Amino acid sequence: MADSVRLQPSEVARALLHRTEPSRAAAPFNAVTSVNLNGHRIAVGTQETFPGGSLNTSSLLYEFAGKGELVSSAIVDNSRLNYSEMEAQHLIAPGAMERGRAHLGDLIWLKRWSR
Repeated sequence: MADSVRLQPSEVARALLHRTEPSRAAAPFNAVTSVNLNGHRIAVGTQETFPGGSLNTSSLLYEFAGKGELVSSAIVDNSRLNYSEMEAQHLIAPGAMERGRAHLGDLIWLKRWSR
């Protein structure tokens, strides 16, 4: 059996991802729940916090390519119920999901991939 090389994890980039209006209304932060490598792309999922113990596992999904270029971003469809409930309770203003989608690409890079 050949010896395998074990690489130590190291930070290559750091970014602050967008937080949705429901998340900001309900909690002080959101959390990254998944990071998956798929070829030369990295998929990142976040769990936005919603009141009432939502069953969502990821509320926002991002995909990065190359040296951190944002390829896609989305609010997952099963978040729609949470938005509707929070709008009905007047915790967020109507149209929050559309406003959130418009700002998903508003990332703040604290450390960029080196070029």
